[in-house]
Amino acid sequence: MKNYSLFTFFFIFFILFGNLNGQCPLPYQVTNRGCLLGGTSDVIETVRCVNGNNFYNEFTSVVGGNPCTNGYTRDNTYSFGYTIPPNRYFQMTVCQTLVPSMRYAVPLFINGEICTENGGDDYLFDFNSAQYRSKRYLTMETCIDGYIMFDGSETSTTATQCGPSGGSLHMASYDMGLLYTCSGVCANGGTCNQPTGQCQCTPAWTGALCQNDADECTLNIDNCAQNCINTNGGFKCSCNTGYTLNANKFSCDDINECLLDTDGCQHGCINNVPGFTCTCNPGYRLNTLNTKTCDDIDECLENTDGCAQNCTNSVGSFTCSCGNGYTLNTNQKTCDDVDECLLNTDGCQQGCLNIGGGFTCTCNTGFSLNADKKTCGDINECTLNTDGCAQNCTNTVGGFQCSCMSGYVLNSNGKSCDNVNECAMDTDLCTTSTTCVDTVGSYRCDCVNPTYGHSSPYECIPVPQVTSVTQIAKLDFQISGSNFGTTASLLQIKIGQVNCQSISFVNPTTLKCSIPIGSEAFGVVSVKLSGVEGTGNYIGSPYIESSSNRVVNTDILVTIMGKRLPNTLVGTKMFIGSQECTLTSATNIRHECTIGRGTGHKLVKLTNGAFENTDNHQFAYPLPEIHDITNITSEGGSLTVTGQHIGTDPSKISMQIGTIKCNNIEILTGHEEFKCNVVSGIQEITHSVELTVDGQTTDSTIPVYITVKPPTNPKPPQCGTSCPVNGVCTSDGCKCKEGYTGTNCDKVPTHVDPKPDPEKPGVDVGTDPKDRYKISIVRVQELNYQDTPVVSIDLLNSQWKLASNQSTNTWTYTTTLSNNASISTTFEYITQADGKSFNFSGRSIHLSKDSMKLSIAVNNWDFDSRLNRLEFHIENSSPQLMTDKCDNPVNQSSVSQSTNQNTIFTELKNPSNGMYARFMSYAEIDGHAINGRVRTIPNEDTTKTNTVIVATSVPYFKTSAVIDPDYSVFLRVASDSSEDENNIECSSNSKKTNWRLIVGVTVGGVAGIALIVGAILLIKKKIVVRNFMKKLNNKVNKA
Repeated sequence: MKNYSLFTFFFIFFILFGNLNGQCPLPYQVTNRGCLLGGTSDVIETVRCVNGNNFYNEFTSVVGGNPCTNGYTRDNTYSFGYTIPPNRYFQMTVCQTLVPSMRYAVPLFINGEICTENGGDDYLFDFNSAQYRSKRYLTMETCIDGYIMFDGSETSTTATQCGPSGGSLHMASYDMGLLYTCSGVCANGGTCNQPTGQCQCTPAWTGALCQNDADECTLNIDNCAQNCINTNGGFKCSCNTGYTLNANKFSCDDINECLLDTDGCQHGCINNVPGFTCTCNPGYRLNTLNTKTCDDIDECLENTDGCAQNCTNSVGSFTCSCGNGYTLNTNQKTCDDVDECLLNTDGCQQGCLNIGGGFTCTCNTGFSLNADKKTCGDINECTLNTDGCAQNCTNTVGGFQCSCMSGYVLNSNGKSCDNVNECAMDTDLCTTSTTCVDTVGSYRCDCVNPTYGHSSPYECIPVPQVTSVTQIAKLDFQISGSNFGTTASLLQIKIGQVNCQSISFVNPTTLKCSIPIGSEAFGVVSVKLSGVEGTGNYIGSPYIESSSNRVVNTDILVTIMGKRLPNTLVGTKMFIGSQECTLTSATNIRHECTIGRGTGHKLVKLTNGAFENTDNHQFAYPLPEIHDITNITSEGGSLTVTGQHIGTDPSKISMQIGTIKCNNIEILTGHEEFKCNVVSGIQEITHSVELTVDGQTTDSTIPVYITVKPPTNPKPPQCGTSCPVNGVCTSDGCKCKEGYTGTNCDKVPTHVDPKPDPEKPGVDVGTDPKDRYKISIVRVQELNYQDTPVVSIDLLNSQWKLASNQSTNTWTYTTTLSNNASISTTFEYITQADGKSFNFSGRSIHLSKDSMKLSIAVNNWDFDSRLNRLEFHIENSSPQLMTDKCDNPVNQSSVSQSTNQNTIFTELKNPSNGMYARFMSYAEIDGHAINGRVRTIPNEDTTKTNTVIVATSVPYFKTSAVIDPDYSVFLRVASDSSEDENNIECSSNSKKTNWRLIVGVTVGGVAGIALIVGAILLIKKKIVVRNFMKKLNNKVNKA
């Protein structure tokens, strides 16, 4: 056995903790055995797999794992496990047994011989050594003669080592992982040489990890022609003055100052090596002083021009010219007589005749000279009728052309037209099934056989013959006859007004096709082959147009109306879905049958022999009905529903109670009774109920409601300590005695002066314009069962009409909304000395003198769903006073709710006054007393702290609904009328004052929704001056 070498330990330490710093280059991974590519695990087992006397050896990385396959099983006696050490140095021993074919392999760590019979053969492996560091796999080969061979390999398979006599029985491999042997990550494009453990660097870098720049200039490996400049990771060549670096980046080229335009020459430049020489263009000579600029030569002055008559010098040249009547010769020096026609300076459009001292313009045939004596105009022979054409004339520029109509040919004289006999000339397209007949200007192809028809203007085929039409399935038909051809794609078939599709041949004299589902098949049957049509007649298939149901005892009487129905009971059957309906009468337009109770919509099938209805009619069973629902509290629980047409399958039943779904449905009596469970926490209001059975929902004209009761042990009513003095504490809050109001019945009514808004539905209440509070109807919206608006209308942006009646102190606002619903809002200020009484929602309501009644009526509201609610938003706002002598908050608001959640109390305050309001949820819909819902709505404008919005709503209603919250307004007045703002105390112990209030209640009208809104106005004397307080106090005393 071998021991570790000191080198091996240091090598492993360097690999794990050297320059790699715990990191490995991709795709290598950090392991406790170094940076490895691949690698199965730290555990290796050699397993002996046996099957009778046969065996082979296999590796596994799972302790106790069974890698044996093909009927072989693990032999635990000769299976051994081993944990691979971090240095990956270990020994594999092949134990020799008395029977050579029963050898087995044992992995060992340094020492630990366990061969028990004749010892073993050792294989030493150091996968971190130079010998194996480039190997990734440990291979174990079982030979046929029982020998076991081990080796390291780059791949998972390797050549056999068993030899020709032994032969390989099985090859196993174990992924040891390929070791990254370099001391660190090779930088700058360097790669690691696995066998040597050294980085192989690119020529531009050196060092153990290719981290150092190689100075190519110092090493004289740069190949630069003149100068070399070393750079980090490379170098660059440069050239001496007067040279430029070649494109090859190594050699140097002379700088061509002429080409680079750095010579300074005015005209031309000739490059020299080195240097350059300036040259001048013809007509110039080089300046002798600067040798770069060029001076003009005056050829006329120096008489070197050679002009016959006149010479004009120009910069760098000269020009010869001639006198009038002459033109410069092509030699640009002598003068010739001017021929305007020849020189084309005459301006003539077509022809020119030169004359002495001038010229005359002429025109070509078909043109005439225009008045300008130079241009020519076309002569239109066709318009002037000078063409002589027999039929058609087409004008051309400078002429015309005769032509003939179709069926004619132009005569050789170019003007007259002769008829073309296509038949005689054999230029017609008639086929052998037709005869060519010449006509004037054309020809036609007549059918040879008069019983044929034209499949094209030139060919005739036999007319299809229809002898019979038979319905072979619901939508499939068979047409018998002859002359159908052989290609189905050329055929078109119509049965009545229905196009038959998927045409195919049953045999040469029988066709098959299908009509779309729901089609009505009867009447003339048309078969077209390449446009040639033959017809027949089909008496028609049954077609159902409508159906109705009527409950008779526990059965359903079904009535079917249609066309061409079998008028006999013999052989006629009707099915509603899969259930046969027993026929009791049959005519060709009406059938009646009896069937048991059912639910949903089912397809109707009517048959009599080969006839079957072609429609897609669905029979509707009677809608589910709810006759009674047991009560339920807000604690939830089980409720029982009785009715009709409920069915027997609970999975097809769904019941929604407002926003809550009733779950765990259980049938108690088929078609008539079921029960379900409601979760705890359902609101104590009246909810719409919607029952759906097999896709059918209860009749929308018969709304069903359930009012959720308070819990079995409700919370005791909670009121203020002063409530028992002037009232009685109830679950709806403090119920006040006559002459009192407020949250705790500690306020007294007083008179106010209501002012209606001239444009919007609202009224100001108070005693002074600076201290008025306003009640407005601002929005109406329809909410779905998730309380999400499906319709929302801003009532302040609607167009309202105001009708005032001063004698009765009523103000009525009306409008028609975009959904065609109409709203009428009425404010009534009660002035009768003994008040006014109303009966509402099963309650008697008395309104005292100085009360405000608000009613809102809605008509023609079309709900999207019976589970939806209609909700009105009522806004209460107070004056926005901005100063406070005692430094109190400028505006405050608070909201509270009664014990039973059916009443909301709101209060608005500012430094001068305040308003109290009460909203109750009791309501009526379709004449029934219910519990509506009240809630507060967040104000979208967060700066308006002096505003509270309350929403009151009712569930779906058929004709009318009435909501009845309570409404009160009161004023606070100082007891000492002499008190002024300078004597006001800011402490909490300041003197208490008397309170008086105005009371308002809203009672609903007919065929609509009515809202009763209440508020209490509090005016606190802090900023009000003495005269105002005296006036206000006098008003209160008079009341």
